[in-house]
Amino acid sequence: MKYIQKNPHVRPYIQSLSVDLREATMNNCQPIIQFIRTLRVLPTLRSLTILGVHSRMADIFTTSLEDFSFPSVSRLTLDDYLAPIIPCFPNIQILSNTYGSGSGGWLLRTAGPCCKQLYEIHDINFNMDPLTRVLDDAPNLGSLSVQHVLCGESNRMPGKLSRLFVHCYLEGSTATDGDIGGRSGNSFCKPQKEVLVRRNSAFIISRHSKNPITLTSRYLPLNYYSRWPIRTGSGPPLSIIFLFNCPITN
Repeated sequence: MKYIQKNPHVRPYIQSLSVDLREATMNNCQPIIQFIRTLRVLPTLRSLTILGVHSRMADIFTTSLEDFSFPSVSRLTLDDYLAPIIPCFPNIQILSNTYGSGSGGWLLRTAGPCCKQLYEIHDINFNMDPLTRVLDDAPNLGSLSVQHVLCGESNRMPGKLSRLFVHCYLEGSTATDGDIGGRSGNSFCKPQKEVLVRRNSAFIISRHSKNPITLTSRYLPLNYYSRWPIRTGSGPPLSIIFLFNCPITN
């Protein structure tokens, strides 16, 4: 950030910025002050990632930003507990939760009412909250990427949502029924596959395969959501996967 302050000729060209504020403490707020000064001189900034803010500094960080607005930022990545600063970025279109920083539900609830252009949210953990209830906070959401547990009872995709990515885990990983998040101790299993749900179909997509495997009604009945295992007709069954009553192609 010091480089940006000392070289004003580069400021109009900076469109993406990632900042680590782990040095900010109760006794040293200078990194936060420097961060705000930097944002104020970047008129074309589009993407911002905020890392390293300790949860104990969240209130101070929020208070420091509350009188400012950064309308040029359309993509924001931050920790769940920094959700109160979202109103400072009213034109967010893509919002991402820093992995492992919480459910992301606070981000969603805060951004929904104040960011009318919000269209994509990434890395949210719903912890058994029905999808339809959560999406009431962001009715214009079109694309959603989630981790861990999902459940729901609606027979349609809610709101304007047309793309739902659910990270899931292959059977044989360390995920168990009593440990639904895909966790074993303090370590996380890496998602091996994704589910791409559209309004009229659902696909299992392997990260290492170019061809999606279409779920069929032979394995997953219409108007049904299930928790394990779901077999796709080829390969091992998935041990964690949640689909929201979406119509399944034959």
